[in-house]
Formats: sequence, C-alpha cells, structure tokens
Amino acid sequence: MEAFRNVEWIKGYPVDSLQIYFASSLEIQEELINNGFYVPRSPNKEVIMPVPLIYSNFRGWLKLPEPITIERLIPPEWLGLTPNVLRWMKTARGGKVAYVLPQEEVYVNMGVSGNTVVFDLDIKGYHLERTSIRGVNPDKWTNWAMFYINLDYIDEVINALREYLPKGT
Repeated sequence: MEAFRNVEWIKGYPVDSLQIYFASSLEIQEELINNGFYVPRSPNKEVIMPVPLIYSNFRGWLKLPEPITIERLIPPEWLGLTPNVLRWMKTARGGKVAYVLPQEEVYVNMGVSGNTVVFDLDIKGYHLERTSIRGVNPDKWTNWAMFYINLDYIDEVINALREYLPKGT
C-alpha cells in the first residue's frame, strides 16, 4: 500500500447509496461470530444468516423510502440494541413487521496517488441486511463494494481528474 501514502485529495462527494459484502472473508466471519452474529446459522439451526450486507442509503431515494421488513434487516436485538436506540420507527408492510429507518450518511473522498484514483469512504451511518446465499451466490460473487454518487457531479469529477492525465491525452 505504499502507493496510497501520498494521496492528493481532490474533493469529497455525498454518496447516494452504498453496499458492501464480504462473502469470502473468513476473518470478517470470525469477527461477526465473536460479536454474536449467527454465521452461517444459529446453533439451534433456526436462524440462517450468512455474512450480512452493509447498506447505507443517504440520498438515493427518488421518493420517500418504504419501510423495510424485518426479514431483510438484521434484528438490533442480535447486537444488544433496540429499534428505539437506532431511531427505527416500527410499522407494517404487507402484513409483516417493518421499520422506517432514519436517513443514513456516507461521503466519498476522491484523490489521486501516482496513476491511481483513490476513493476513501467516510461512513457515518449504515444498517445491516440479511442476504441469502442463493441471492449472492458465493461461487460467483466474492467481496465487493459499490457506491453511487449523483450524476450531477460527473462533469466536476471528469474535470478534476483531467488535471492528472499525462500531457497530450
């Protein structure tokens, strides 16, 4: 990681939406197990939960967000928390328990180190969602992270990076 020590930071942007999944990280699975998660399932085999998806939705809604059903969320009680502590508002959706989550906050700082563009995420709020092994399919997917910024910033990003292109390109 020597190349990333001398990063020239250009600018930060709000992230509309962020998803991070570490399917094949045994270290992360072990850390989750040590902190009370059931990876891949509870000892009584009733709760199936592979490594969770880290999700944050800061500005990515075109309309007001709909409640998320408890089947998709990691129950706060598994972490020794309550929905009230997390400011989740309990409701129902399709006859199931659901929660309206507060707006989460994420920024990405963009920089350049040599000929590499560097993105540094500043995650101030997120929630954990359950993923299905069938839905993610660890045979096809390994670790990944996706973030989206608003298209309104594209010209600014391109112009900022243009300064770092070799002369004549």
